[in-house]
Amino acid sequence: MKRFHSFIILLFFAGLIPSYGQDLYSVRNSIKFADYLFENGEYTFAAKEYYRLFIITDYSDSISTRFAKSMFLAKEYQELENALKKTYGAENIPCGISSYYAKSLIISSPGSLSGFWINNSACFDNEEKQYLKLSNLLLSHQYKDASTLYHTENDNTRVESYDQVIASIDNAKYKKVWLSVLFSSIIPGTGKAYCGYWKDGLFSFIMFGLSAWQAYSGFNRKGVNSVYGWVNGGLALAFYSGNIYGSIKAANHHNYSIDHQIYHEAEKVFLLPD
Repeated sequence: MKRFHSFIILLFFAGLIPSYGQDLYSVRNSIKFADYLFENGEYTFAAKEYYRLFIITDYSDSISTRFAKSMFLAKEYQELENALKKTYGAENIPCGISSYYAKSLIISSPGSLSGFWINNSACFDNEEKQYLKLSNLLLSHQYKDASTLYHTENDNTRVESYDQVIASIDNAKYKKVWLSVLFSSIIPGTGKAYCGYWKDGLFSFIMFGLSAWQAYSGFNRKGVNSVYGWVNGGLALAFYSGNIYGSIKAANHHNYSIDHQIYHEAEKVFLLPD
């Protein structure tokens, strides 16, 4: 694939030489070359070329827009954030590329830092600002706050893109860790079953039940001097303790799976082309 790209690039230059001669590396031809890379989906290479032009054209606004867009499409979010911050300073990002900077900031550094910049930027109207704030909350896993903000923006067409994501949040069935522990404390394995892990719950119940029964049988035959009873009693205690710990992990894993799914739903919507 790399050889094919190199061949195409070579042909491109070969086509330019007869027409432009020594003007091959002019700004105009370099822009055409960068545009060619961009149009063919070579966003990383296009971004490098646009960035070179960005520097030599004294930070041209039109070039900066192309550079920011190609970097964003190349998924170089952190690099784009750093490049723009280094060039302009976080407080002076031009409005023409502020949306790309905001999106890169949200993806690479979601949370309070992104929220502060969005709130203090003068480049966005209220509808766009609320959309970015909602996106920042979602991608920083602040789902309750995101749901609250969404439901207060009834007339905001931008936030409507998150309809399904908010529905997933509002309908999420999280499991309570303390309830999972309580169930498993009373009947081993039921905490895991409560979290949806029926097979693990059944296994825990059987293993504890067998070891507890063996311990009871040993003590019933030989009393407290039964080695067999003590060994199996120790196993029963180990299985019981592991069952409690497993119920905690089961609840946390169940809740993490929900959060993980919501995050990727939100990210997918956020990265859709404008």
